[in-house]
Amino acid sequence: MGCAVTLMKVYSQGSKQFAGTRELTENFATYHETVMNHSKTLQLSEPEALVNLHVILKHGSEASSFYNKHVAPAATSLKQAFEMMYNRFSSAERRDRLLEDWKSLNFNRFLMKPNATKQSALRDLCETASLLQLQLSPSYQDDQHLRDALLNAVKSESWA
Repeated sequence: MGCAVTLMKVYSQGSKQFAGTRELTENFATYHETVMNHSKTLQLSEPEALVNLHVILKHGSEASSFYNKHVAPAATSLKQAFEMMYNRFSSAERRDRLLEDWKSLNFNRFLMKPNATKQSALRDLCETASLLQLQLSPSYQDDQHLRDALLNAVKSESWA
């Protein structure tokens, strides 16, 4: 009970609650990370945070309904709960486009920009890859996926 009360205080403002569609599709990873950080700050165990996840959803919203009907009965971890929410609220076209952009990262595309140096192109590539990774599904959120994408993007360079 104490966990729910603490989470209610953090998410008492409607602007911090998740209603569905736009918030999740545009900023899913940021939203997920924020919830995880709040759970850590409040010293909630994963089971406590999972049980109280409904608190962060706007009452009566599409996200709340989906959570109550599909996520709460099935999810066994926060990661799984967020994956289920992501799959529900992210459009297939957007997911496909983001994944295609992720797979087609290429160093030369950044080097071709006006006044680009190898250092600035590499910096821009890393920044773009990091931002793109945040928009992909949770299964892509580890450093190994980022490393692999960056290595693939520079594989044709003699210095790489």
